[in-house]
Amino acid sequence: LSPHVQDMISFVHENYMHRIQLRDLASHVNVSSNYLNTKFKAEIGTTFNDYLNQYRIQRAVQLLLTGSKVYGVASQVGIPDYKYFVKVFKKYVGSSPHELQVG
Repeated sequence: LSPHVQDMISFVHENYMHRIQLRDLASHVNVSSNYLNTKFKAEIGTTFNDYLNQYRIQRAVQLLLTGSKVYGVASQVGIPDYKYFVKVFKKYVGSSPHELQVG
């Protein structure tokens, strides 16, 4: 992977719980958002935002399986809008977070 894409992935893994926008990353490394997204998609096979959401939902699944409550999990993984969280969760998991919740 190119250094830019490696940096993007590391940034997601370390900051997924915060608001992340591609343009912020682009300005940080002094390249355009379009360039970064194109490079990311070429190397990873998906857009940056799709990767970010997938990673957030993976973390949400882990939290739900340890007994965390759905409302809390949504904000813990960086998606504070609960309805949007449920929509994104269903897109990647195929079921609602309530169906996965333990306890």
